[in-house]
Amino acid sequence: ASNAHPHRARRRLPVHRSGRVRLFVQLYLTFVGIIVLIVVSVGVLAVTFGDDRRAEEAAALAELWVADLPTDPELKEERFERLSELLHSAVTLRSPQGDLIAGADAVPMGEPGHFRASWGHGYRVVLSDGRLLGVYVRHDARRHVRLLVLFALIGVLGIAGCWPVARRLSRRLERLRAGAERWGDGDLNARVQVHGTDEVAQVGRAFNLAADKVQALVQAQNRVLANASHELRSPLARLRIALAMVGEGPLIEGAIQEVEELDAIVGDVLRAARMQSLTEPHEPVDIDLRGLLDTFAGEDVVVSGPQLLVRGDPRLMRRMVSNLVDNARRYGEAPILLEVTLVGIAVQDGGAALPEEQRERLFEPFYRRDGHSEGVHGGVGLGLALVKQIAELHGGQIRYSSADGHSRFVVDLPKPR
Repeated sequence: ASNAHPHRARRRLPVHRSGRVRLFVQLYLTFVGIIVLIVVSVGVLAVTFGDDRRAEEAAALAELWVADLPTDPELKEERFERLSELLHSAVTLRSPQGDLIAGADAVPMGEPGHFRASWGHGYRVVLSDGRLLGVYVRHDARRHVRLLVLFALIGVLGIAGCWPVARRLSRRLERLRAGAERWGDGDLNARVQVHGTDEVAQVGRAFNLAADKVQALVQAQNRVLANASHELRSPLARLRIALAMVGEGPLIEGAIQEVEELDAIVGDVLRAARMQSLTEPHEPVDIDLRGLLDTFAGEDVVVSGPQLLVRGDPRLMRRMVSNLVDNARRYGEAPILLEVTLVGIAVQDGGAALPEEQRERLFEPFYRRDGHSEGVHGGVGLGLALVKQIAELHGGQIRYSSADGHSRFVVDLPKPR
């Protein structure tokens, strides 16, 4: 069992796995939707007004042909047939009374200008002598297919071009989010790269400025805490000596024990404050974890596992293992198993595993389990908090688990390159 809270490794799930659509996908789909809407709208307008324009131009050309129309009925019909073939349309010439003079009976009487039928568009022109010239243009399927292919090609090119644009816009926001997550995970030195002068760049600058202020504030607080803890140890040492010189007795021994506990608290606070100011191990070297664990072997401690090299601060690594062993002795039962795993170490004791409700606050500073008040077991509630700090300082993590009903602490550490 233990007196502190289990480390919960933060799992950074990809955004799309958490049920949300990533920003660049949203941007891309928005661009695609706009392009599709534009292409469809332009296509409909092109087909609708294009046919109207085509009918009007055909009527204008037909009017020139009719200006010198021959009087011979056969030549007249031949002229209209050639005109219809040229315009790919039906051409009709009617008298002012509506009688068909020449051409196909495809254009009914009506007001001059554009008209629509079920299968095409047309245009009527009133000639100078009152005759009515009409042109009826049927829908050309081949022409519409060509337009469809053209607009589809334009849409595909636009959709393909939107992908890098959307990715570029969102990548800057993703870098900003990644920097904020690193900073939120405890890396107070994390900053985001700022490019440009737009709104995203302004957000990045504002984040960096806020991070600088918070980091300065935390560093100042840690310095004050470290200095205060250091200054407290001298009067505590003098007080302990003075109590020892007074004499012996239950009250004196109790007072000395309280002073020693207070000194231990101050020492742990001082170490925790110093750890807060570190961003990486000081002068790291390769450490053989099996050799380190062998130094803790004893009657109640059993060591197992292969040799494993990790890179770190030997003094801090020893402190981490020592705190885990002390925690197992105080709150667990023998035997204590120290094991070298494939990625770090594991410490397991023979005591009962913690209930689920008591695992929520493991690794919190100064936390003690119910029934384990300060001084009863010699702990001050900072042992496992320091273990967590040391593991994270070395780029690792610690977690609590139960193995066969017993408490087990697992520390994962990166191997040296």
